Amino acid sequence: MRTLTKGRAAVGKSDNRAAARAAILGGAAIAALAIIGCNRGCNRAGNGPAGVSNPSVGYAYITNNGDGTVSQFSRQADGTLVFQKLTRAGAVDGPTGIAVDPSNRFVYAANEGDNRIYQFRIRGANGDLAPIGGGSVSDGPNSRPQQIALAPHGDFVYVTNAGGGKDAAGSIAEYAIDQNDGSLRPLGVFRGEGLKQPLGIVVAPGGKLVYVSDPAAGTILAFAVAPGGTLKLAGSTPSLGTKTGQPGMIAIDPSGGFVYTVDGPASVVVVFKAGVGGKLDFTKTCLVGVSTADPFGIALATAGASKFVYTGNRAVDTVSYFLRQDGAPALEGQSATGLGGPTGMVADPAGHFLYVVNRDAATVAQFAIVVAHHGGLFLASTVFTEDPANQSSHPLYIAITH
Repeated sequence: MRTLTKGRAAVGKSDNRAAARAAILGGAAIAALAIIGCNRGCNRAGNGPAGVSNPSVGYAYITNNGDGTVSQFSRQADGTLVFQKLTRAGAVDGPTGIAVDPSNRFVYAANEGDNRIYQFRIRGANGDLAPIGGGSVSDGPNSRPQQIALAPHGDFVYVTNAGGGKDAAGSIAEYAIDQNDGSLRPLGVFRGEGLKQPLGIVVAPGGKLVYVSDPAAGTILAFAVAPGGTLKLAGSTPSLGTKTGQPGMIAIDPSGGFVYTVDGPASVVVVFKAGVGGKLDFTKTCLVGVSTADPFGIALATAGASKFVYTGNRAVDTVSYFLRQDGAPALEGQSATGLGGPTGMVADPAGHFLYVVNRDAATVAQFAIVVAHHGGLFLASTVFTEDPANQSSHPLYIAITH
């Protein structure tokens, strides 16, 4: 399994990057790149472009695996991210997944280095993070928490745990959220039944189903949510449809009708249709472009009637973009600008911008989504995730308020 742990994220493919970039820049990709370049000027100072006067419309939070912190940004009306401050979030070589609750009141960050989940309250006036209670809850010894997903009603939290290695299988931790102060109360831990080293996790819009990617098992698992928030396995599906693969992150359509994942070695997006009771029916795979791309991150965007899929391709420093109709993605092109080991990705609620965290470059890139070009990307700015810049911060994942 290729987990993004202890500063090792997005490594191991660098020898292929130059050749892959050359392939991307040839042929039809030239046309796609024509709309992408950094024509507005790249900002790499870490504190936003000079003279920004746009009002803040929200906040973004990024985990820095290399130094045990969360970076806080204000998100401007034009999509620009302006660095504000760092908040401690446990052990160095630790922070991984991060999530904001649906009410924009609380933030939760996983730390695989100390096996804890850090819980924060968002101060509405400035977006600052204030620790809740003792600041964190234990996720269990040798749990190595990875990703966090919240139920749509803000009542439950689920955390994938990679476990302690070959002899210690992973698990899914279940928590209830105190609606008054945001503190987490452990409900239980799901183990066994084919679960090995779970990674990506999403909760269906209705809150009654949870889907998990497991790279070690090569499967996508579906869980039914009991009234009390605990999970029951509803089914397991090979991640490549007819055979097991190595799925990365996972995403779900806002309608709940389709589930998406990526497979790094196969360099594909995989689509499943969600059936009755959570059963997943394999629909298709779609190549992300270059056969050595090693996609890991995935994000969905909806802009009016247009729907798009984006994949972060770690080995070749690109983002592939797809137009999706009736759930099925069609590759439209790739962006090869402003990236350096892309990992976490998220689109804003209106589908105007895509934010991509770059582990190797210690940056976050802001792309404008060009609907007229089938979801093509225009690089608006790139900022360091810390100020002053810290190349060893190893940022991994991002969450934004809505």
